Amino acid sequence: MLKEKQLRFAEWKVSPTTKEFLEAVAERIAEAKEQLTSASNTHEYDQFVKGMILAYKEVLEVTPVITEEGDIDAV
Repeated sequence: MLKEKQLRFAEWKVSPTTKEFLEAVAERIAEAKEQLTSASNTHEYDQFVKGMILAYKEVLEVTPVITEEGDIDAV
């Protein structure tokens, strides 16, 4: 059962849909970094964009974790 779940996660990670999603996330990070270079931003907006970048980076760092029940959680 555990091997099956690990295999499904591995298949998900390399699927074309997942790859496109992760590429879009990487593009959003690049766009957000460009927004930070604008001198017209307020401090609050810059903080918002920095938080957005961190959240997007967390999406890119998804790794499986096996729970005690043998389930796979993504963290």
